[in-house]
Amino acid sequence: MTTAAADQTTTIAIGAHFKGELTFEHDVHIQGGFEGRIVSGGEVVIAQGAACKASIMAVSLRIEGEVEGDITARDLVQLGPEARMTGDISAPRLLVADGASFLGHCRIGPESASGDRVPRAANPPARPVPAPAPVVRSRGAEIETRTVEVARARLAEAQAKLARISGKDPAAA
Repeated sequence: MTTAAADQTTTIAIGAHFKGELTFEHDVHIQGGFEGRIVSGGEVVIAQGAACKASIMAVSLRIEGEVEGDITARDLVQLGPEARMTGDISAPRLLVADGASFLGHCRIGPESASGDRVPRAANPPARPVPAPAPVVRSRGAEIETRTVEVARARLAEAQAKLARISGKDPAAA
């Protein structure tokens, strides 16, 4: 790593714990703890031993520690051998190392980081579509209900913010 690249990396050190919303134009390394929301125009690294309870949006993510929350990457999500991930992943590419733990849903492929999460039908159905059934997660008997509309709105908001930070045109994504 060059000195210029090292100067563009923010680190939350071991023993430090933050809560809130963090927005960066460059790389972020979490070695301590964080709770809230992270938006980065670069790579986010959750180091081994770190704990993060947050929604994370970045160009790429490398998880070696623990993450609880939904993550969206414009390029790649990597789960290292010690990674413990609970939440949903949306990215064009996903790399999972042997030993990693993942509990959640993932949407992987070229369209996953765009707003077109669900293809639209040419002719809408004649009758109303019932709301999706609750998703029951086995760990801790957590019950979470999400509708497609809420998920699309959250993703569109995150993509717009990420596009502003990274300087990329969201229409080109």
